[in-house]
Amino acid sequence: MSASLTSSYEGGSGTSKSYQYNSTGSYKFTVHNVLESGNTALDTTITITVPSTGSGIAAEMTGAAVLSGDFLSGATVTYSTDGGLTYDDESSISNWSEVTNIMITMAGGVALSSGEAAYVTVPFAVRYGVSA
Repeated sequence: MSASLTSSYEGGSGTSKSYQYNSTGSYKFTVHNVLESGNTALDTTITITVPSTGSGIAAEMTGAAVLSGDFLSGATVTYSTDGGLTYDDESSISNWSEVTNIMITMAGGVALSSGEAAYVTVPFAVRYGVSA
């Protein structure tokens, strides 16, 4: 899995990209099967630790994760607010900024064939002045 970051503020590029106070954007996680032809990923669970704080900056979730790609069709998404100890569905989340982990459980029998990809997009807002 790889991840990239987009922002409503476009200062800098690549790893030196900068973010303004209250800018918004998303983390886009890519699930890609790079195994040789004939190898598939089946009945998979993906756990994502939400990138959140560092050096006075917080990237807080602002809404539910968005799934795209055949591999994620019918997947169940649950969220944790306690560091991944327990998970609940979207209806139990009252404050998205408190989400610490996301768990995605694939629907039974859905495979990610060699060369295919699927995506998880996590919306966020950047906040400053927080303690790491």
